[in-house]
Amino acid sequence: PIKWIVLEKQEDRMLVISEYILDCQQYNTEHKDFTWETCSLRKWLNNSFVIYAFSESERNRIATVTITNEDNAEYGTDGGNDTQDKVFILSISEAKKYFSFEKARCAPTGYAKSRGVYVENSYSLWWLRSPGKEQTESSLVFFDGKKITDGIEFESDYLVDSFEVGVRPAMWIDISATN
Repeated sequence: PIKWIVLEKQEDRMLVISEYILDCQQYNTEHKDFTWETCSLRKWLNNSFVIYAFSESERNRIATVTITNEDNAEYGTDGGNDTQDKVFILSISEAKKYFSFEKARCAPTGYAKSRGVYVENSYSLWWLRSPGKEQTESSLVFFDGKKITDGIEFESDYLVDSFEVGVRPAMWIDISATN
């Protein structure tokens, strides 16, 4: 079973993120310019992951929401078009909103470790959907919850086809429906 952290609750829905890094996936399978809209991680989360991780009744409670894909505030790198997703990963601004540095640290599951996620002092790197300094780089949360190289606390550039970065899925759950 997946453990979830509630980040925000509204009248009829709540935003959740996995407590642990669940898998190790490339942000994009090709090293080329990308946006969240066009990356392979988005396709994996909204297809394979959602199908294998949830029953049909659970999938029906995951809301399809508009995801705002902001430009990188530090560098102006294009965030791309907004998307409609059931499952996504947080942006830089969302990570800052919901996590302090200490709370941003995240441990991987045994499965993520077996898939090759980078681990240091029991914590791993995890992807954010915001672009990095260049259009071929993505932002991430470092293993200690702090930045790596630039001025945005939770953000650092990382090549999109890197294998060792973890994934913490997030989603809005409809809590108005009854089982």
